[in-house]
Amino acid sequence: MQEGGKVLAYRPAARQVDGYGQPITPARRIEVVENPGQDSDENGLAKIAGIPAWIQDQETRPGLNYVLQINNSRLNRAAPGHKGILVGGTGYLLLKQGIDDEDLMAGALIIQSS
Repeated sequence: MQEGGKVLAYRPAARQVDGYGQPITPARRIEVVENPGQDSDENGLAKIAGIPAWIQDQETRPGLNYVLQINNSRLNRAAPGHKGILVGGTGYLLLKQGIDDEDLMAGALIIQSS
């Protein structure tokens, strides 16, 4: 499947604004909690690292590594303004190793749904 998008790496600005120059508020903190259970490819929840739970066949891109996955319901709750962009499925983030500067091809977002 070729659905998804490109991942851009950029230097953070002093002030976060949307595409129209309006401030992005309120800021939201992302908290990470370690899963005490054993991970597997059956665990389809949102997670950083671990074993990806591919809905369809596993996908790879040359030079990119799996970093995280986020499912539709978690994204809808965290970012209601972007509700539905994962079309009921899961987004998988693949990134280059060691990104240390701006990069217009830093990775890929793969979307899979059933």
